[in-house]
Amino acid sequence: MDAVPTGDFSDSAAWQGWIDLLSARAGPDAAYWETALNVDVPEMDFGTVSSALIALPRAELALGRHDGVPVAAGEGSENGSVAADEGSVVAQAAPVFLYADGPGDRAPYQAVLD
Repeated sequence: MDAVPTGDFSDSAAWQGWIDLLSARAGPDAAYWETALNVDVPEMDFGTVSSALIALPRAELALGRHDGVPVAAGEGSENGSVAADEGSVVAQAAPVFLYADGPGDRAPYQAVLD
C-alpha cells in the first residue's frame, strides 16, 4: 500500500483500504515480519488473533475558547463546530468500530457500533 487510505469513513466501503492493509499477512520467512500488522509465526506461538478498526470523530469541547482564541459566551466558531453553551461537546460524525474475530485475512470485519 503506497498511501494512507482516505475517504468518507461513515461509508463502510471507504474502510476497504484499511482492511486490506491490516489483512496483508506476513509469515516468519518475510524480511519484515517483525513490523507487519498481521503475522503468523507458529514456531514462536506468535500471531495475530483479532483485529479492529476504530474511528473517533473529532469533538471540540466548548469552554469559551476555540483553537486557543478566546470566544465570547454564546458565540460559536466560524464553521459552527463549537456550541454556544459553554461546557458542551460537539461531535462532527458518529464513531466507527469494526472488529474481526480473527486475523483480517481469515475473519470478516463487522460493525460493532451502529
